Amino acid sequence: MRCAQQRQPEQRSARRVQDEMLCAQIERIWTLNLCVYGARKIWHALKREGIETARCTVERLMRTTGIAGMRRGKSVRTTHSNSKDVFPL
Repeated sequence: MRCAQQRQPEQRSARRVQDEMLCAQIERIWTLNLCVYGARKIWHALKREGIETARCTVERLMRTTGIAGMRRGKSVRTTHSNSKDVFPL
């Protein structure tokens, strides 16, 4: 945030003001749900509470704050190493 906007918060754009309010709500919902909710579930929870916003906005704010939901499935394994496949020099 720019210094002028810190001194005079009324100079902030409407989007920035709304984003700050939404970030607080997103973090609250995310921590209440054991830090596992992704953008889609947070978006639905916001709608249930009467906060209408776009899902892409929730995704953008989650990226900027570093919040991510849990990933399903196993981790990716690309190769299986074999100690017998060592080439002699």
